[in-house]
Amino acid sequence: MEQFPSPPGQPDVDKGNARPLPGGAPNRPAGKASDLFARLQAQEEFVRGLKQQLEQARSDSQFYRLRYQELFYSSPEAYLETDVHGLIREANHAAAALLQVRREFLVDKPLASFVGEARWSFYSWLNSLLRQPPVPQTWQGVLQTPGLKPVDAFLTTFLMLNSEGQPTGFRWLVRDTSPSKRVEQSLQAERAFKDSLLNMVQAAVAVVDVDGRILSANSYLGGVSGYTEQQLRYQDWITLLIPEAGRTAALEIVREAIASRVSKTVTLGLLPRTGAEHTFAWSARILEGGRGKPSILLVGHDISDLEKAQRKALQAERLAAIGQMVAGLAHESRNALQRIQGCLQMLRWELQDQPRAQDLVGRALRAQDELHLLYEDVREYAAPLRLDTAACDLGGLWREAWTRLAPLHSTRQVQFVENVGEVDLTCTGDERRLRQVFRNLLENALAACTDPVLITVSCSETQLAGRPALCVAVQDNGPGLAAEQRQRAFEPFYTTKTKGTGLGLSITRRIVETHGGRIEIGDGPGGQFLITLPRRLSQGGQGS
Repeated sequence: MEQFPSPPGQPDVDKGNARPLPGGAPNRPAGKASDLFARLQAQEEFVRGLKQQLEQARSDSQFYRLRYQELFYSSPEAYLETDVHGLIREANHAAAALLQVRREFLVDKPLASFVGEARWSFYSWLNSLLRQPPVPQTWQGVLQTPGLKPVDAFLTTFLMLNSEGQPTGFRWLVRDTSPSKRVEQSLQAERAFKDSLLNMVQAAVAVVDVDGRILSANSYLGGVSGYTEQQLRYQDWITLLIPEAGRTAALEIVREAIASRVSKTVTLGLLPRTGAEHTFAWSARILEGGRGKPSILLVGHDISDLEKAQRKALQAERLAAIGQMVAGLAHESRNALQRIQGCLQMLRWELQDQPRAQDLVGRALRAQDELHLLYEDVREYAAPLRLDTAACDLGGLWREAWTRLAPLHSTRQVQFVENVGEVDLTCTGDERRLRQVFRNLLENALAACTDPVLITVSCSETQLAGRPALCVAVQDNGPGLAAEQRQRAFEPFYTTKTKGTGLGLSITRRIVETHGGRIEIGDGPGGQFLITLPRRLSQGGQGS
């Protein structure tokens, strides 16, 4: 006899061996039929419940599928679904709009066909994803429908797995990065414009934080200081660039800028890595707009040339006054000096037989000569320099100056050495003035050294203000210059010699600077003077 399973919750009944009913009464056929019917009804009710659950699950699945499709297709983000080989199975409207085609056109198309020349590297990357854990991965490139405008994009993908953990495809989120890239390019162009503008400005520009550390600097500051931008960055600008005497004032302008947004202008020195100190007019202002601490913009204008011009103008006024005074003195005293000299010569003749008196007369004549020399030096120093320029052989000029000094070195142990190699010693200048420069320097070297004396003149090619120039070094083996001497060597009337007016080096500097050059004291050993002269003079008569 066929057996049926009992409905849930009821025990199975052996249909072949009816069990006795309670009370010991045997099962009747009618009882067996009613039990079977009851079980059938329970089974039918159970099946009906299963069908309802199945229908509900199907309805829920349909609802969520439709909901997913609604979200998928209507999303403002561009979404794609591909199989494991990159063949597009689904695409929403945003993806179609991004690729500038109809949505239906994308289905069954390989995604790699939209990445242009990078398709093979894209395929290789896609295959590598199948061997990696299912985590989001990003590919950056250009998407382009053939014949249409390319689009910069980020593609973020996630590997989809089935219930058995096997890959079934990829889900893609495509973001158009063209607007952000255009913004980035615009920012880069603006930054490049700002940097080029700062680097073109003929002023020192630096941005420092509130602690004084340099965050950025333009090329002008790097050029005048001798440091690269990397060497300047994150250094304390006051400690690195400002002389100790001006550091308090430098700190004050930063504090003033923080307190009142803009500082007053302060004149401070600037210490370059090498070379002479410059004079700058510094000002500061606060820069805001960032989320962190504010920064300070420092702007410095090099006023070294202005100060030099002002000093020269003041010196010219003083020299003009000295010149007028000396001209008056020379005019009034020339005859008196000549009479004194004539009388002393006559007195010497009268006293030929008195050696003591002859000695006194000789001393008076020498004093009169020194007084005359003083008048001439002061007159020459005060008079304006006018150059009679022509092509000059510097070697010939210093050799001629050395020859004219023969009375000073002919009886001494002196060695004069030239070290010029293959350097062309020709430049434009005033021969008489340049010969005077070398005479003054060689005469000072002879006076500073004890025997045996070694004087070396060397020459090398160099640049002055970006133009070809010659650097002549005159060096001796003497004791060199003390700190005070180095500082005051070019001051008028400063001298350490028992004889002399103290105008030799001052006149020498005037001649060199009138030629557009410069003269400075070298680092030795011994005494060393470095003269830099341009090879050609400008139309105004001075060196370019």
